[in-house]
Amino acid sequence: MTVLHVIGEAQVGELVQPEHYAASTLRQLRKLVPPDADTWCEPKFLVERGAAADKIMETAIAMGTDLIVLGVRNTANRIGTLTHLLRPTAHKIVVQAECTVLTVRG
Repeated sequence: MTVLHVIGEAQVGELVQPEHYAASTLRQLRKLVPPDADTWCEPKFLVERGAAADKIMETAIAMGTDLIVLGVRNTANRIGTLTHLLRPTAHKIVVQAECTVLTVRG
């Protein structure tokens, strides 16, 4: 199991250094997985920088991923196919992935 968070490209005037944000994000990702998870899998935690869809696809291909699970945010209470079309990152991954993609709304 790999838990991945992609940080977008740095914007001019950002106050937080990417390295600090990445370290903080990595700590938060580790908290998402129960401590006993290592009894049934070997969790890996990654923080990458770049375009989210591209980094997710690159990581999935490099790791031979069988399943991609994406957390998506609610978009004005729309559901179904429209949900993916309104989220360019999720749509791009669903269309391009060579494995199953599961999207989960929070």
